[in-house]
Amino acid sequence: MKRKKFIQTVGIGIFAVSTATTQACKKAIPAPPSKSKPNVDSGEGVKEPEPINSGVIDGYTDKLSYLQGETIKVYVNGKKEGKANIILSTPNGLIKKNVLANIKPQIPGPDPSVNGYQYELSFSFTITPDLPSGLYYWENCIPFIIKNGSKNGDMVVVMPSNTDNAYNTTGGLGSYTSPMAPILSYQRPYVIRSWSESFWPWAETLGYNIDYIVDQDLDDYETFSYSKLLIIPGHNEYWTRKARINFDKFINSGKNSLILSGNTMWWQIRYSEDKTKMICYKIYKDDPIDDLELKTDLWTTRSLKYPIENSIGVNFNLGGFGDNNDKGWNGYKIVNQNSPLLRGTGLKDGDIISCLSQEYDGTYLKFEKDKPYPVIDNRYKFHKIELIGFDYGFRFVETVGAFIALQRTKTSGVIVNTASTDWCSNRGMGGPDGATIKIITLNAINLLVSGSNVFSS
Repeated sequence: MKRKKFIQTVGIGIFAVSTATTQACKKAIPAPPSKSKPNVDSGEGVKEPEPINSGVIDGYTDKLSYLQGETIKVYVNGKKEGKANIILSTPNGLIKKNVLANIKPQIPGPDPSVNGYQYELSFSFTITPDLPSGLYYWENCIPFIIKNGSKNGDMVVVMPSNTDNAYNTTGGLGSYTSPMAPILSYQRPYVIRSWSESFWPWAETLGYNIDYIVDQDLDDYETFSYSKLLIIPGHNEYWTRKARINFDKFINSGKNSLILSGNTMWWQIRYSEDKTKMICYKIYKDDPIDDLELKTDLWTTRSLKYPIENSIGVNFNLGGFGDNNDKGWNGYKIVNQNSPLLRGTGLKDGDIISCLSQEYDGTYLKFEKDKPYPVIDNRYKFHKIELIGFDYGFRFVETVGAFIALQRTKTSGVIVNTASTDWCSNRGMGGPDGATIKIITLNAINLLVSGSNVFSS
């Protein structure tokens, strides 16, 4: 995505304004030929119109995640009215289904950012057993997740749907517009943001049995409790209290997590009763809810009583913005060449992994005399915490982004946290050191799924 501008907002602090917007469907995927002959007389003297190929401008689904057997409602805005071949494909463009649907030009209803676009239903599709858990697109621009009802995957990946929704400005408003919308609908054209764009096609090629969910599913512990590993890619900034409680429960039970995200767990949010909207007032006094612990505020706010570092060992205040002018290296400088996470990379202490990061998370570090690199200041008395790489950032003052491995207690699971919003973006996995970043990520997956050691000592 384009670089962010940074603005001071009274009562909120510094927030990022994204210039990325929803795009019309792109990467035109050729539709398979229709099995029916075009312009065939129906027997009533009326010829069926020939299907048009694609013609989809934008659209959305009624939810973002489904189980096999559930029916998806799809709402499409077409360039012209007529029958169209609507392609269902994976992130790598593998065509899975071809649905013939009636589409037409549509316009949003009133207050679409808040109320949803209110398009007329274009078609419904019941998810068949031959579609495994994964990320899918209608016409390469309407994403949704299929979950695994059998609950037997080696790992579960979380699509950061809340952050994507916060940055979504379709309909005119988002969490970073002026004015800001404290309530945002999921039922509008939806874009998976650039922070995770290189992860999805790569994950599709791995040999593991991977299950997929969205942020809302974290509120239901059963959607991921069965797995060995929970993976959080991209930029997962907006969390409900229930999601955080379930994450901690998962780790405390001895399960592991791989966090390939930065600015993680930064805002508390809620959902509307019907789960079609995200609620985040940001300005504390504007939130009408009485329960102080459920106010939609920064998780660093004392009244929420739930520090981020207790859960994942780092926070954004300590990491800061990574793509400002600072004395860093636009990527992590390696300080622990013996880490099992670096096997097969050839990286040595002092080497740099190129990964220009928009935002970092950081932890408390100590710069000791006569030592070339910082070490962890373990203020939270974690059982184990190890620094693998660091980079300088800025947030009011100089900050330090920290790539860490963490075990909170002797019996808890392990967290590997790359602490960068761009680890999975085209500046990380898709960037100049993408091959190295993928090796490190796969090392982490292999070690965490098998329960092997991720620490150098």
